[in-house]
Parts: sequence; structure tokens; C-alpha cells
Amino acid sequence: MFIKHEEGKTELVYEVKVNIPPVGIVYDYVEKDWVKVPVFKNTNISKDQKWFRHVPGFDYDDEREIEKEKQKYDKLYFDPKLEGYRNEEWFKRLNGVWFMCNGQPTYITGLHYMYINWWKIDVGYPDYRDSDRRTWLYWQWCVENPDSYGLIECTRRRSGKTARAALAAFDPPSRMFNVQSGIQSKTRDDAKSFFTKVIGSFKHLPDFFVPTYDYKKIQSTLGFRHPGNAQKLNKKARELNSDLTFKSSDNLAYDSQKLIRYIRDEFAKIDVKDPKANIVEGWSIVKPTMSLGSKSIIGKALFTSTVEEGGSIPAQELWMGSGWQERDKDLNRTKSGLCRLFTPAYENDEDFMDEYGVCDRFKAKPYQQQIRDSLSGNPRQLASYIRKFPWTIEEAFYRDADLCPFNVLKLNEQLSVISFLGEPMYIQGDFVWEEDLQDTQVNFVESENGRFLLNKNVDLNEDWNHVEGGEKKRPLNRNVVIGVDPFDHKAVDIVDQKRMSMGGCYGFHKFDGLDSELSETFLFEYLARPDDPDDFYEDCLKAAYFFGGKVLVENNKSGFLNYFDRRGYSSWLIRPKGGRMTQRGIAAGVASKEQLAGAFASYIDKNTHKIVFPRLLNDLLDFDIQNSTKNDATMSAGWAIVAAYRLKRNKRVIQNEKEQSANDDYNFDFSDISMI
Repeated sequence: MFIKHEEGKTELVYEVKVNIPPVGIVYDYVEKDWVKVPVFKNTNISKDQKWFRHVPGFDYDDEREIEKEKQKYDKLYFDPKLEGYRNEEWFKRLNGVWFMCNGQPTYITGLHYMYINWWKIDVGYPDYRDSDRRTWLYWQWCVENPDSYGLIECTRRRSGKTARAALAAFDPPSRMFNVQSGIQSKTRDDAKSFFTKVIGSFKHLPDFFVPTYDYKKIQSTLGFRHPGNAQKLNKKARELNSDLTFKSSDNLAYDSQKLIRYIRDEFAKIDVKDPKANIVEGWSIVKPTMSLGSKSIIGKALFTSTVEEGGSIPAQELWMGSGWQERDKDLNRTKSGLCRLFTPAYENDEDFMDEYGVCDRFKAKPYQQQIRDSLSGNPRQLASYIRKFPWTIEEAFYRDADLCPFNVLKLNEQLSVISFLGEPMYIQGDFVWEEDLQDTQVNFVESENGRFLLNKNVDLNEDWNHVEGGEKKRPLNRNVVIGVDPFDHKAVDIVDQKRMSMGGCYGFHKFDGLDSELSETFLFEYLARPDDPDDFYEDCLKAAYFFGGKVLVENNKSGFLNYFDRRGYSSWLIRPKGGRMTQRGIAAGVASKEQLAGAFASYIDKNTHKIVFPRLLNDLLDFDIQNSTKNDATMSAGWAIVAAYRLKRNKRVIQNEKEQSANDDYNFDFSDISMI
């Protein structure tokens, strides 16, 4: 834990060294001092020593009934034996116990004792697990740490995280006056399901752990006070006046309240495209409910998830900001205020637990590897299995992608790599005309509010703007192509703005054996929707001008084409081979989208490691070829891929530049995808 005994030892739990007291010593949180306690054992034979439930050597329920009968006539009466037993159990719940396990003295925290001795779940009382011991030690360390807002935990499915979190939520309001614990999950129904599990375990507790509670409201609130009518009859009755509640997933659900515990179950299983589900923003609202001001922390949060279906960028951001070793040294706090804990699947695999509660990782990991090997021919199933039984936190954040036609495993691997880097592999900014004079020279200017993300491998010290010509400019860089998925209407003209698509634009560098850094690489990303479509069109034009590359645009909307015509850049628009001279761009029909998907699939199999933009990787994982209207990133980047692999140099020798068609250098054939 956090409180340290000078003769104790430390144990590394994930990234944190927790303090373990000397054998037979525990910290008394009531008396604020160290005290000696017995080391329990079920036998003197070391190999037979293991955890055993602490139950009384007498029939507590029967003797309690006798005690209650006597208390009807004497309210001050208590049975000394029963009272001694109750006090002993409360001491263990608060301070923990020592017991012998396979010849080794082992300490477990008070809540861990409460968990395995009294917190009955659907399958009975939980077994002792060494992985649980470490988790409870970490949780107690967070509770005692004055600079921690709590714990963010990620682990494999069915590891008991919900049952542990339920007890963590129940504990303070069931023994403290005027406090509240709050629960949120993916949805209100999920939070209610979590709350129902709390109630299920609560109903099996012995009477000395059950304060007076309002049974009339127990379906929605576990309130530790007398029911309404009883309170009127007995106004002097003592009650805790504390609550355990659950609410919807709305970020504002617990705003302005005061919380002693906050549970956010399945924090990573959210819609990655729903801005209201941003877990980082939600935490920024809940966080102040657990502090008195900017310094004093009075409450603790517990975030849990197995990820599996989500793996959102905000969830990763929250995780990345919770590393105790990377905390701010002056504030002595992490960026999020939380501290993170990850347990690999091979350290808590139920099928490889021995009789002492220890998982044999040297058997569990090879077996799980065999399963991985058996699924190697099916990337989708392999990624799904890895996500459910992760070995690393990067694997835990693999995205679900049921409809994705691409190699899900490769996309997840690259998304994990770039998501957990110390800094992004791109810079943010805008392409701007030099001295604000159009058609002169374009520069890239870094800006926190910029609409472009530029690959860091693009050397801004080089001479770009590969353009020639006077009034009619011509692009000269045949190594770069631009893909665009446009929009036409102003935001104010759209009734349902939630369904507005983004304007997408990606630059792509074709294969170049002499430039390994940029060869077959996306140079920039643009995903935005300015209020005026003309601003989007001009942004795309400036990007194309900077790199000197031709543009393949989805031509279902004419606004983009008309703008390039008005600006005198018609010749920059790629037209299909054999089409009308006035035809520019590509229609997003069934055949062309299949070609796009085929081109992208081939690229992903060979070059996924070159994609540095998280939004593109997430969109590729979400791609549905039958309903691609929401996939602005994939479509615009895909047109760049298609153009790069199908663009051909016209073989006709030019005798007179005036005789050359605006698109003679870029005859474009959409008919054959066999060479992609």
C-alpha cells in the first residue's frame, strides 16, 4: 500500500511499488497505528496451507436471534461472544489479514478479505487469486495516496473486475456518514445491471455489515437510511444517510455532486465516433466532485474495462495520461489524476490456476500462443481473440471491426503502435499562400487549430511547390497524387447537422526506390468541414499546389469541380481514360468502391506500418463498403491510393506544348485492378 512501515518490504505491481507491512503487522486505520495480528493457517503442513474462509465456530444466526430477543427488553444488552466476533470481522474488513499460503506468509488488504470472505457473487464466494491480491494492493495504494484520484484498470474478460468494483463502490457509503458512491457504464441499462450485482451481493452479507437501509427504493438507490414511514416513527434512530446510486452515461450525470467513490465500468467500450461519449471530457466533469478544491482529494475513482468492442482514442488518451512514473514531479500527480493497472491474460487464466490461487504463466502463455497460431490464417478472428485475451495494453486496445474488409490485425497493430508513442508522427497546421497572394507559393505553417496533419517525414526545408506555368499552372510532381471526398453544402443549410459528412483530403507519395521515407506514404491528412465549402476547396487546392500533385476527386458533387474551373486549375483534375474530355474525377459507384477497397487491401497488407494518422486507421477499421457515407477518411485516402497505382504516363511524344491536352500526362484507366 502507500503507508509505509520502516521494516516492511515493497512489491512491484505493474508500474508502482506498493508497501507490504512486516509479517504479522497491519495498519489500524481507526487508531492510526501499526498493530500485531495473528498469521492464520489452516494446517502446519506447508504444502497444504491455503486460503480458507473465516467462519465462526458456532451458529452465529441462531445465537444472534437469542441476542435480539433479549434486546427487545434491554436495548443496551449485547452478547459478549457475538460482539467480540463482530468487532474482529470489522477489524479484518478495515485493516486486512495475514495467512499462510504454501508455506509463505501472505498479506491481503481489508477489502480483499471482505471480497473473498463475505462478498458472495453469482457463483458463490470468490476464490483466492494471487492476481486479485495484487489488484487489491494497488487499489489500496491509490486510496491511501493523497495525490491519486484512483485507479484505471484494464484486463481480460471474466476476471472478476465487476465484482471487485461493486465492492469498492459499496464499501464507503455502507460505513461512513453522509457520503455518496456513483456508478456509470456504457448505457444507463448497463449501469443498472452493475448496480443490481451490488444489491445481489449486499443481500448475502451478515447483519453486522448491513446498516439500516431504505428497502423501498432499493431498485434505484441503495440509501442507508430508514424508509420514509419508519423515519417518522423513530426520528432518533441512527442512520448513515449515505447513498450508492447509478446514472446514465451522460457526462453531466454527476456534475456538481460530491462523490466518495466513482465507478466507471467499461470506460473504453464506447462509440468511437460519438463526441458525447468522450471519456476524457466526462472525467474532467466528474473529477471535481471528488476534491475540496484544486489540491485536497476526498474521493477515489475506479475505471474498469476489458476494451474488446471499443478501444477509443479518448480511452487511450486517459490511459496514457495515468502513468505514475510519468507524473508531473512538481504536482506529484499524473495528467489524468488516475493510476493505471494492466494484468496480462496469461497471469489470471482460470484454467491454469493452482490450488494456491497462483496462475502458472509458463503453461498459460504457451497454450494461449497455440490458440493464436491456430488462428493465424484468419486475421479477423485472431485480432478478436487477442483483444479478449491481451498480453499487453496495446493488444487490449485493439479495435473491433466486424464489417471491415481489410486486414484487421495489421490495422490494430499499427494503431496500437502510434497510439502509445510519446508524441505523434505528424505536425498540425495549415497550407497558406505566401503573403496571402494566391497562385504564388504555398507554405506550411504550424498551428494548434490547423486543419491539416502533415507527416513528419515531409522535409519542409526542401523546395516544394513543384509547379510551372504563368496564368495556367501545371503540376510537375508525378510522384504525388491527392485524393478528395468533397461536400457541397454549407453547414447552415443542413437540417440534421449530426449526419454531416466531413471533407476528406489525403496526399499520397507513389513508390520511389530512392526515397524510402516517403515512398508509398500518406503525406498529409485533412478531415474537416469549414462553414463555407469554398474554404475546403481552397484548402485542397493549396495542398495540391504545395506538393505539385494531381487530384482525383469523387465527382458525385459538382461544387469541387466548379471551384477548380473558376480558379483556373481544371487541368489538375484527373479524368478517366476513354471518357469525355469534360469528365473529371471518379463516381463513387459499386465498381469503383470495390476497386478502392481492393487497392487499399493490397496497400494495407504491405504498408500498414507507414500509416501515421490514427483517424485514418480507425476509419479503415470502421469501413463498411455497403454504407461508406460515414467513412470520409477511407474514401478520400482510397482515391489517392487508386490514383497512385493506376496513373500512367502518356507515351505520346509532345511536339508542341500547345497541342497537349490538359490531361494528356494523366490518362486514367479504372477498368483493371489486377495489377493493384
